[in-house]
Amino acid sequence: MTHLNVKKLSLLLLVALVGGCGTVQISQNAAELTVHTQVSTLLADCTRLGPLYTDTKGNPLNFDEVAEAAFRMQAIQKYGDRVDNLALINRRALPAGRIILQGMAYGCYK
Repeated sequence: MTHLNVKKLSLLLLVALVGGCGTVQISQNAAELTVHTQVSTLLADCTRLGPLYTDTKGNPLNFDEVAEAAFRMQAIQKYGDRVDNLALINRRALPAGRIILQGMAYGCYK
């Protein structure tokens, strides 16, 4: 294999890896949730539904996206159509792309 072919092959593999690690798929309901980065005063009149805790691991290209998707999906799984807002209370980034998110689910409009 020539030097040029090795470069082309390397580039193709890189593109395939990046493309394969793209967007994390979540439900439309989960995508529509509003995520607050703290317990906001905007949530004062909302119904507190309960806690959320996720512990995820992604790759260097998408670990934050994987963590937020899991956080949103857990809210839908636990609280169904009653949830419309999330408060992210604690975020811990650990080695090897591991992210722990803790928060609270709220129902404000439903």
